[in-house]
Amino acid sequence: MIVSDIVTRVRRIFGDEAAVQVNDDDIKRWINDGQVEIIKHNDGALQKTAFINIVANQSSYTLPTDLMILRSLRYKFSAMLSYSALRYKNMQEFDNSIDGWDGTAYTAGNPAFFTMYEGKALLFPTPSESFTNGIKVLYNQKPTDVTGLSDTISLPLIYHNTLLKYCMWQASLLDEDHEPAQMYKVDFQSDMSLLQTRETTEATATYPTITVLEYDQ
Repeated sequence: MIVSDIVTRVRRIFGDEAAVQVNDDDIKRWINDGQVEIIKHNDGALQKTAFINIVANQSSYTLPTDLMILRSLRYKFSAMLSYSALRYKNMQEFDNSIDGWDGTAYTAGNPAFFTMYEGKALLFPTPSESFTNGIKVLYNQKPTDVTGLSDTISLPLIYHNTLLKYCMWQASLLDEDHEPAQMYKVDFQSDMSLLQTRETTEATATYPTITVLEYDQ
């Protein structure tokens, strides 16, 4: 689906095909906002995997620039057969449980934990050896903002009707028509709940304490 498909549907349902109240820029802005809202609440949306090289005695690593939500961070060294998940701790937990981690009080070794600061992942202990593709990043990708009517929606087809409901919700709010706004809000939230139930039990059980919103750091 491209942007013009949603624009046409919103105007037709809203009864404003002449774009008197709702213009293209309004709808494009709602599409961009709606994509973010959907991804925030659905583990399965725009999943991506990336790899980062481990550098000996380096604890700080820049994560992918298109990362929106971090789902899991894993590492391995040359002697390891598979990746091992790093446990997430927030900065306060790092300070409380690993006092002195920010310095040379501890020797380098195999990382077991990580925290986030300034958009970077800080590993502890600091890795003791270099390894290509030693860090594996599982995450939800940022959706590409739409700017033109021929742009393609980043989200796959299953989310498009939910995105349309989000746009109709915002259009009704703009019109100060509160009853339809509430109806579309409820429909959007119902869709979100239904989509969430589609996530696998494994994903739900594995990542709840690891999920980190990049823009919350």
